Amino acid sequence: MNRSSYSPTISIAPNGDLQCVRCDHVLASAGTSWKQSVNRVDQPMHSLCEIYDTGSDEVIIRRFYCPSCGTALESETVLVDEATIDDEVHAR
Repeated sequence: MNRSSYSPTISIAPNGDLQCVRCDHVLASAGTSWKQSVNRVDQPMHSLCEIYDTGSDEVIIRRFYCPSCGTALESETVLVDEATIDDEVHAR
């Protein structure tokens, strides 16, 4: 299958679907938010390591995983009440 790369863990199929690079699971159809259809885990930054202790539970790391194989797809550091940062993906 001929695919282009969106990131090291997500590829873009010829029809524009986003897929997990490891298992080819379709994460989202073209033009839709892939982060809404995958597994998400939120953790306070300080739970990762002492060096990341912000002194507050308000700063979190949000991790996204493939629902099929569990590959870590992406992470974002945000305030706990912030909405997910949706990436716009366009096929070339």
